[in-house]
Amino acid sequence: MTLQQRQRLEQRLRIWREAHPDAASLRAAYRQRVLSLTIESMALERQPVDAIRLAQLLTRPSR
Repeated sequence: MTLQQRQRLEQRLRIWREAHPDAASLRAAYRQRVLSLTIESMALERQPVDAIRLAQLLTRPSR
């Protein structure tokens, strides 16, 4: 890894840390990313679902 690449990575990490200063904001960002990855995965499996429906499915109480 070159010095320039390392500096770019460090800059991206610094920006990420500034955007998510506490655990709650980090969890919210992670939760949002997981939702988008799940939607993309379901679309690849030809089972498309929108974000609202997926959020409802994920928050339903388990039986």
